[in-house]
Formats: sequence, structure tokens, C-alpha cells
Amino acid sequence: MAGNSHVIVQAIEDLEAVSSALLVSNTSVIAALAAPTTFAGGVLTIATTGTPQQLTTTSVCVSVFLGSADTANAANILVGDSAGQNLIIEPYDIKAFNIPISDPSTIWVKGTAGDTLNYRILA
Repeated sequence: MAGNSHVIVQAIEDLEAVSSALLVSNTSVIAALAAPTTFAGGVLTIATTGTPQQLTTTSVCVSVFLGSADTANAANILVGDSAGQNLIIEPYDIKAFNIPISDPSTIWVKGTAGDTLNYRILA
């Protein structure tokens, strides 16, 4: 092990360099986002079973919070982009999650007709 100490030291130095680069990158991304001035949203009702639909036609925001699906929903709601929806929101999941995105109209959902999903748009 003593003979490999230089390898371990080099690996630590490499990780420090990468971590510093990521911090600078993340800071610039955060600085580029403006503080939200509006808080809008509502409840999306799935129109047609298995057919993707836009969460909203609003095209500018800082982030989108997707809240819980209604516990009375028949099935999971799937979230993604227009090409595929594979992020699962279960009917009994009471946690909300944030999507830092500048264009909420690129978020698509699908599920069972009549099921609902709560959301908020910070713009």
C-alpha cells in the first residue's frame, strides 16, 4: 500500500480539481437564473389515457415544482419531455420535486384519464 500512496494522492488532487470546476460551473448557472416574480400553477387533469400532454403552454420560468398526484388516481403519472415520459409520480407520493428549467412547456405528462397532478411554476 505504501508504494501506491502517490497514486492515491494524485487521485485526490484530480478529484479536487474536478470538484472546483463543478462548483464554478454550478455557480454560473445559478447566477444566470433570475429570482422568480410570479408563482402560478394548478392541477393538471390527464385528458386521455396513455397520451402525452403538455404540463402547460407557459414558456418562461425559473423552475417547476411538481407536487403530489391525487391519492384517488387510478395509476402512476409519468413525467418527461415530448419524446418520452419515464419519471414516475405515484398516487400516494406526497413529496414535491423541483425541475430547474427555463421553458416549462417542454414538460410532458401521461397517465390515466381523469387522474390529476398538482404543479407550481416560478417565473
